[in-house]
Amino acid sequence: MLLKLALLAALASVWNVSHVRAEELRVPEDYRTIADAIVAAKGGDVIQLGEGVYYGSVELPRVDIAIRGAGMDLTTIVPLYDPHNSGIDNVVVWDGRAAGTPVILNGPNLSDLTISGYEGGDRDSRYSWQEPIDVRGPGGGSFRIERVRFYNHDNPHGDGSLVDNFSRLEVRDCVFEDVTFEGGALLLGDISQVEIYGCRFIRCGGYGAPLSMLRCQAAVIQNCVFMATPSMWDHSPRPTISLVGEQALIRNCSFGATGPDRTNPIGRSLQLSLSVDQAWVQNCAFDSDTPIGGAGAIFVNCVGLGLPTGNGNVLSDPGWRDAGHPGADGVWRTEDDYVGDLTPAHHSPLVDGVDGTSADLFATDANGNPRLIDAYKASNRGAGLYPYLDIGAIEFQNGQLPCLADVNHDGVLGPTDFSAWIGAFNASASECDQNGDGDCTPTDFTAWITNFNLGCD
Repeated sequence: MLLKLALLAALASVWNVSHVRAEELRVPEDYRTIADAIVAAKGGDVIQLGEGVYYGSVELPRVDIAIRGAGMDLTTIVPLYDPHNSGIDNVVVWDGRAAGTPVILNGPNLSDLTISGYEGGDRDSRYSWQEPIDVRGPGGGSFRIERVRFYNHDNPHGDGSLVDNFSRLEVRDCVFEDVTFEGGALLLGDISQVEIYGCRFIRCGGYGAPLSMLRCQAAVIQNCVFMATPSMWDHSPRPTISLVGEQALIRNCSFGATGPDRTNPIGRSLQLSLSVDQAWVQNCAFDSDTPIGGAGAIFVNCVGLGLPTGNGNVLSDPGWRDAGHPGADGVWRTEDDYVGDLTPAHHSPLVDGVDGTSADLFATDANGNPRLIDAYKASNRGAGLYPYLDIGAIEFQNGQLPCLADVNHDGVLGPTDFSAWIGAFNASASECDQNGDGDCTPTDFTAWITNFNLGCD
């Protein structure tokens, strides 16, 4: 009995010591910078960040230190290009392997904050990371990552960027480019609420889908562009989005070509693989060369061949400026690739296709340009107060509107443009294409007359 009591006392002593060691180190109340707090931290400690924006970077030497913010809307970490900038010694998490290679370490060590790659200047300014991130939440809390470009992670036997175990996650204005991993470019799991806005996935493939979600209760994917996302391997085709969960809303997204799967003898990949209880796909545009998939989902106001009829869907080619192609060699991810331009063309059915009254609609499109642009001489097919939202992720801007009938580009519509069109027809020049179908045929003459009669502003 005495031995048992002694053992319990010893265990209690160890327990109390471990709890004494686990402290909360507050920044900036107790420590001026996060770097100072990390130096003082012991295993199991929590560095609690106050509200504000923290610039700079510092090495985090251990994985058993947690960093918590005041909330992802209140605490933001902004890395700088030089990870050892001595002028600003606040924070970002690095592994110290190489300058410019940030790694968010494994374990539940980050939550309730935002990692932002915003560097100032124009909207296209993003922090570039050449390593995947691996963020494991504490089983709750929130996390946001924004304005970061992930590129060239060519490791077919590894996972892409992994984020899991949060109550709420947001991924905003990020770019995933040339990322080929077994798990896809971005893998999300065990998250109650996922919101992905304004992201681009370019030439991302691998064994997994470019965007995969597992056990996510509610997912919103909006204003995203998927360009040239082929299945790169010979095992079986992979979808562009693979989602397993309870509810999903995919809205105002553009899905470009998926590349070599068009001739894959095993089969062709789908754009969507949705294993969810309820799924809605709204105002999305789909490349005509790729099966859409999404069995069981409700499609509303979408454009693409193979869509279910009704609900405002338009079963036609989306009419992009250029859907992209792998170049003369027919192989994606080589130097002659052209990923395309998924901006609606002049006569695209995407232009002014739906109502833009929704309260949570993004104010800008995937290119950072304004939404709700009422295109000149385009019929407003939507309903409601703003019947001129474009379908897909990119809004046609009136400044992009070409005067197609002005074939000789002299700024004046006149008889000489007819002669110029004949010359363009004989030469198969780009000015011949007046109906936006990508071909030069006699039907373009009828389209030229229509364009001529409409005039130009």
